[in-house]
Amino acid sequence: MSNELITLTFGDMAENHKGMEQIGQLVPVGQGFQLEDLQTIETFMTELECPCELIDLSQGAETDLGAYLLVIRGAVNYFLNDQLTLFEEQKRLVYDKHAFMYGRVVNKHARWNLCFDEESREPDYENKMGRIVGYDEVPLMKLLLDQIAALHPKGENLKVESNYYYDTRKCGIGFHGDSERRKVVGVRIGHSSMPMHYQWFYKGDAIGERIVVPLHPGDMYIMSEKAVGTDWKMRNIPTLRHATGCDKFTTI
Repeated sequence: MSNELITLTFGDMAENHKGMEQIGQLVPVGQGFQLEDLQTIETFMTELECPCELIDLSQGAETDLGAYLLVIRGAVNYFLNDQLTLFEEQKRLVYDKHAFMYGRVVNKHARWNLCFDEESREPDYENKMGRIVGYDEVPLMKLLLDQIAALHPKGENLKVESNYYYDTRKCGIGFHGDSERRKVVGVRIGHSSMPMHYQWFYKGDAIGERIVVPLHPGDMYIMSEKAVGTDWKMRNIPTLRHATGCDKFTTI
């Protein structure tokens, strides 16, 4: 059994690695997905007989903080018939296995990355520019991007990045918020399941109960703006961080 998994993230901005070039434009505060937007999408997808789960992530905190996650089970299979065809399209691409960190170009071990846009471009790691793959090279992913745009007006004009967890037994990403964006639509594709962990923080300390959301190949998830964690570096308010991968990345 393969332990490979890819997450495609559709958002208002994308980047190959923290601190490297960003593409897209950060939407203003309040323009990310809100609860009512997720409810609208949930109703639409439920009518198409796609199982949906709208999860209140505030249950991990003491008060209602307006953080929600909509999980649409098997959405990629619904839109594209088979999530593995999208996985194979992604897997054949040349991924960034290097990034500019710590003042130099280093090897990436936790995961490999790509960004997508209208035109392809080779990487220039020394100048903090990763590889960009043009949409014409990934027609299945472009079709999924168009389907997301049709789900809701806030799903329009999104950029895409790919995280390739080449071995889920040793790959992942630790607890963080997405500072670079306020919109997140994610899909999991491949051969392995990997849950998402959500944890509230206040003044640098973890608070409340951790929420663990199972995610399987073919699932789509949409985060509300608060759940994205754009504000995660603010210490004086409760903020939400997420992590995924092996124990190394999900242990606090």
